Amino acid sequence: MPPLGIAVERLSDAVKRYKYKLHFVHFESLTANPAETMAEVWKYLGLEFNGHDFDNVEQYTKEHELGWPYGDHEIRGKVEPIAPDWNETLGRPLADQVAQTFRWIKEL
Repeated sequence: MPPLGIAVERLSDAVKRYKYKLHFVHFESLTANPAETMAEVWKYLGLEFNGHDFDNVEQYTKEHELGWPYGDHEIRGKVEPIAPDWNETLGRPLADQVAQTFRWIKEL
């Protein structure tokens, strides 16, 4: 069911096939601890982490409208924690169903 259905199906398939070849970055970790999280990404890639300016994030891409109406594709200029809003975005019944059905995602 949109907006999550096909994305979660593809994620599930990727985990089944390639779990140990993938590095997952949780949104909550990235926004709460961006330097540490990105250092882990660079480490996973076998590269040296040279830092990022998380207070000055520039949007240089424009997304295709395929995702409409589920997102505006605008990024924030600063990386910082975002208050959870899945109940408002998805509605409480669907948010609860997703949390129950796909709790395996938290283990990634």
